[in-house]
Amino acid sequence: MKIIYKGIGALLLSIMALAALPILLDQFGSSIGTVPLLFYTFLISSPFSIFIAYAVDRMRGLKTILKSKSGIAIMGFAGILNFGMAQVLLSLGAIGTNANIAGLVSRSWVVMMALMIPLMLKQRVSRKQIVAIFIGFIGIAIVFLGAGVTGGTFSYAAMPYLIAIALSAFLTAFSSILVKAYNTSATATTVIFNVGSLLFITFLAVIVHANLAVVFTTGNISAVLFLGLVVFGLNGIAYFYAFRTLNPMMSGSSLMAVPFITILLSLAFLGTPIKYYYLLSGALLGISIIIQQKESLMAPKVANSDRKNNPIALFDVTSAFMGSSNEYLIAAIRGDGRSTAIKVRREISPEILNSIFQNHGCIVFDTVKGHEFVNEDEIVFIKDVLGVKSGDIAIVGIGKPKELENAFDELYRISPQSFTDIDVSV
Repeated sequence: MKIIYKGIGALLLSIMALAALPILLDQFGSSIGTVPLLFYTFLISSPFSIFIAYAVDRMRGLKTILKSKSGIAIMGFAGILNFGMAQVLLSLGAIGTNANIAGLVSRSWVVMMALMIPLMLKQRVSRKQIVAIFIGFIGIAIVFLGAGVTGGTFSYAAMPYLIAIALSAFLTAFSSILVKAYNTSATATTVIFNVGSLLFITFLAVIVHANLAVVFTTGNISAVLFLGLVVFGLNGIAYFYAFRTLNPMMSGSSLMAVPFITILLSLAFLGTPIKYYYLLSGALLGISIIIQQKESLMAPKVANSDRKNNPIALFDVTSAFMGSSNEYLIAAIRGDGRSTAIKVRREISPEILNSIFQNHGCIVFDTVKGHEFVNEDEIVFIKDVLGVKSGDIAIVGIGKPKELENAFDELYRISPQSFTDIDVSV
């Protein structure tokens, strides 16, 4: 139970950090300037994230990424997009509108990412995901229309700021997909994103001749410390910990609360009035996020998949190994490698499993016998994702998505009785 309480605490910390972000960027970006605010933020978050990486895993994950030139280049570029450029745009957009609007539109990155996945990762999008994307964009459109109405008439004055926030969300979504192949360590990702963004903001400060000699008040110092230590320091680690210790569906769906908490915080501390379209847009984005989160637990089909009428439900459990220190597992999921799993009622012979999956170049194990490279926490996480109960067994495969699909399909053809009475509805 203590682990669950810690997970809930970490999740609440992450939610509050994300909810406070647009408010802080709005208020203090306008008072001391966006570039100085982010410069001092990343000046604090960079060494702090390095300290966290050393404390958590002695920077093992960072050292692994540094071995790959392409990996460090892609991660660094994604970090500049996600922490650097996206936050500059979000701050400018929030200053031109308000924190509530910025909070709502910025959460649309989940919807945008769902739209990018079939284009960038060549994965099929389910009908439910298409519906979720449509609902999400309706939510975004409501914000655009509501923000543009002034005194009963529509004005384009707010459009540049809304576009800036939407572009911020786009960069967040794009960078999230970009690092999908290398994001095997939360601590390493946080370090690279922070250091890369510090270099970018420093360069930007030189280009725009930003005055970094700002006068710090107690409020300014508190904001910079909160942004540097919590939002861009602990937040990523906290959410990763919550995702690993709590039900993934709960962790992911809880993010729908972020824009509503931003609205409440903005009302409480800034007196920003709540408008009806904030709530309507937030509700639609929330529904979209919940559908996307539920669908994301299913193993995505590759674009040229030839699976037909197969009743078994494959679940994507790659995130179970994101914190792994085993180089063999990290190498297996790096690039486009994934881990998928199914739930069965009876044990299947290891000889049958190995003969099928090894023929497809995949690793395989079940949650009863485990694997020499897999620890107990990772097995518990997989059981939680699949809802494995007493008497059930999960079979887990690691390898290329197409080969995993073929291996599980072959397993079903050879041993269909193992899947009898399995609830495969999602």
